[in-house]
Amino acid sequence: AQPAPIIVVEQGASQPAQPPIPDMLRDMSSYIEDQNTKKKFKPEDYTHLSRRARDLQTLESTMRTRNGGTLDIGDEEKLRKDCAMLSGDISRRIIP
Repeated sequence: AQPAPIIVVEQGASQPAQPPIPDMLRDMSSYIEDQNTKKKFKPEDYTHLSRRARDLQTLESTMRTRNGGTLDIGDEEKLRKDCAMLSGDISRRIIP
């Protein structure tokens, strides 16, 4: 069973704060590795998903470095969309 998600709410915020992108990518990579150990992916799906997660980690780091240590809004939005797509692909490719 999956652990319950942690939701962070800032004081006075009307909606939950989104987790930092590096944390999301690290968690997805760990999940991919864990599920692969349990034989929940076809070998080619595992290779594809783990490569995508690494590529997104590299892209995030490059964007952050390029912008002096922070992500600009457009880069963050793009990365969050990419993370959502990767998350959906993980869900679709996992073997029940």
